[in-house]
Amino acid sequence: MLELYPDRLKEFRKIVPKGEKIEVKKWHDEVSGLLDKRFSIEEQLDKEVGELACVEVIDYNKANEAREHSNEVHQKEKEHERVREPQRKHCYPER
Repeated sequence: MLELYPDRLKEFRKIVPKGEKIEVKKWHDEVSGLLDKRFSIEEQLDKEVGELACVEVIDYNKANEAREHSNEVHQKEKEHERVREPQRKHCYPER
């Protein structure tokens, strides 16, 4: 834990320069403001992620339905060709 102290102190000094007093109320207000922004962003993100998931499901279902339809058409064409094929009689030339 102590080995992390120098790195944490450097990060802290980037935010609060050395010698500057930290006012608890001001610091608390800033943290509260940042948390409020974070929560509003998370709400928007949750909504966007939900909408994106719906779009992906719809796209997948549309592609899957098109594939199934194509398979059905292909199967019907095959069956139709089998029915239309004339039955060949073997004709042997007379000798």
